[in-house]
Amino acid sequence: MIQKKVILNSPKVEELKKKRRKELRNKIIFWAVIVLVFFIILIFLSRIKKINIDTVVISGNKIVETKDIENIVKMDLSGNYMYFLPHSNRFIYPEKKIKNDLMDKFKRIIDISLDLKGNKILEVNVKERDGKYLYCGETAISIDTTTGCYFIDDNGYIFDNAPYFSDGVYFKFYGHLDDTDNNPVGLYFLKNDFMRLVSFKENLEKLNLKINSFFLNTEGYLVINLSSGAEIRFKPDADFDKLIQNLHAALTTEPFHTDFQKKYDSLLYIDLRFGNKIYYKFR
Repeated sequence: MIQKKVILNSPKVEELKKKRRKELRNKIIFWAVIVLVFFIILIFLSRIKKINIDTVVISGNKIVETKDIENIVKMDLSGNYMYFLPHSNRFIYPEKKIKNDLMDKFKRIIDISLDLKGNKILEVNVKERDGKYLYCGETAISIDTTTGCYFIDDNGYIFDNAPYFSDGVYFKFYGHLDDTDNNPVGLYFLKNDFMRLVSFKENLEKLNLKINSFFLNTEGYLVINLSSGAEIRFKPDADFDKLIQNLHAALTTEPFHTDFQKKYDSLLYIDLRFGNKIYYKFR
């Protein structure tokens, strides 16, 4: 049997390898030039003034200063992607970053819409939260006179410092909040129960009870402070409809009905934390 010897390094094979390496190198150089030219053209086109935003128009804000919003938007529109492509280009401007930065800076803002008018004008329309209630610290005697109270929206979200208001202008909430770091802005007051709590307040007022505030104490139960100084105690996870029924029954049943009418100002508390049993005490 005759074995054939394969010559791997013959001059012909070497020449073929050199030719293939040269072709590969030429292809790499060709496509590198194409990519470079494309990138240069892209940079040139992205910097054309006609397609770059140079005007920012703010609308919808009532409390947050227009200039403050404008400064953040213009800051996000400055600079470049990868040092070359301008943020202000209408096709690649950082829409998501602008929204996130504004909502992170201004907790009063609940929604933002961005709209391009033509090629160079960016309209920023903001929607602000409405202050429905006040959060005024852990207890009524712990209000910081320098910061005062904070606005709460109808979902229990604490979003901004509030100026001083006399009693009765806004309903007030008190209580300890986790992770406040001395600043409750951006937190919720009983997020999962807040709307139920407000509804409970309205139903209590239908029973002709004059309510001043809600207080969440460190023991985890809620206290309703009446205008007389008395308290109504209950658990935040209770069935509020059932509590209203029980309280209404108690207020129309003797002897509590007569005592409540005649000795209202001396009432200390009504305790609703124990199922169908209601406890109360007068001075």
